[in-house]
Amino acid sequence: MELLCNIELIKRHNLTPTTYLFLVSLHKGEEYPWDIPQTVLTSLEGDGWIKILPDKIALRSKFKTHFRKYLAASEIADWINDWRNIWPSGVKTGNRLVRGDKKGCIKKMQAFVRDNPEYSTEDIFDAARVYMFEVKRQGSEKIICADYFIEKNGVSQLAAHLEDVENRIKVLLQIEGGETSFHREI
Repeated sequence: MELLCNIELIKRHNLTPTTYLFLVSLHKGEEYPWDIPQTVLTSLEGDGWIKILPDKIALRSKFKTHFRKYLAASEIADWINDWRNIWPSGVKTGNRLVRGDKKGCIKKMQAFVRDNPEYSTEDIFDAARVYMFEVKRQGSEKIICADYFIEKNGVSQLAAHLEDVENRIKVLLQIEGGETSFHREI
């Protein structure tokens, strides 16, 4: 298991690296490979991080709330290949394959997710699918590489497409609800 963590955030919540890793293991549904003393478990329960049940230890929502963006960034390696597969295989733009390299995509996506915690993984996939749909619809030969779509020179096409998709959804909801003049005129 590979993790990203913010030491200052862990310290601010009076956790140790060991207790943080234990909580992440619970979050991921993986077995924690080391013993945790009962006193530590009792302390974690008292602080609202876990609930000790007769047959298991349950993670409380407090953990997900405080560490959401760091958890999302650490889970990117689990789904980045599915995201990259939205781009066609073997296609080049310039002299680069449009899927970009996996490590570059992971690194850029981790930074993006940390900086934009308001967007879910589903939102990110939707924005990429909309982009590729538009590229195919327009018959464009030029495709932005997957890693450059996330970020290139401080500019994020992913962020722009997320905003665009969000605005389109708002307009559609207004139209469906009859809240726009456009809908009334039709």
